[in-house]
Amino acid sequence: MKQFFYVLTSAVLILSGCTESFKKEIRDWNIKLYPAETEKKIAYSNFMQLHIKQFYKDAKRDTTLSDTRMEGMPQLVPLDSTSFPPEYYKIFRQVKVGDSVVVRMKTDSLMKNSSPQNPPPPFMKKGQHIYITLKVLNIFDTPQQADSANKIAYMAKMKIDSVNAIGILAKDDKTIADYLAKKQY
Repeated sequence: MKQFFYVLTSAVLILSGCTESFKKEIRDWNIKLYPAETEKKIAYSNFMQLHIKQFYKDAKRDTTLSDTRMEGMPQLVPLDSTSFPPEYYKIFRQVKVGDSVVVRMKTDSLMKNSSPQNPPPPFMKKGQHIYITLKVLNIFDTPQQADSANKIAYMAKMKIDSVNAIGILAKDDKTIADYLAKKQY
């Protein structure tokens, strides 16, 4: 419960910071870095464990597009300049454990660079923004450490999914039993 409170508090602080001025850093991306009080900085070929949230915001809506916290699995990302997108490499080569990064990107860029096979959602309008919040949970020196952490996160997710599935089955059983009793079967 404490961990959930800390995550929620961090998310509120990160998102409330979205109204502050952004530092223009890459093309038409605006970036804010919220540094942590830790010393462990990422190095080339390290792996980052991240929570990533993407959302669209305009005057009428605030729509979450994806959120690893809700999905229950943080992402593992290697810091490698040859396979890592250059924009992200520039951002992440300076992060430490506990840092948060907010990226604000114009929807115009997304619309311009999207393909007909993968168009942006119809509710997105030009001149608005997509926000991406990234929280560095941990940094791993070796692929084995990253894999081990990923397995632990996966097992925790599976446990939560199992508990949720049991609750859904119990609710479904009650719904069916109530229906059968009502129909006198």
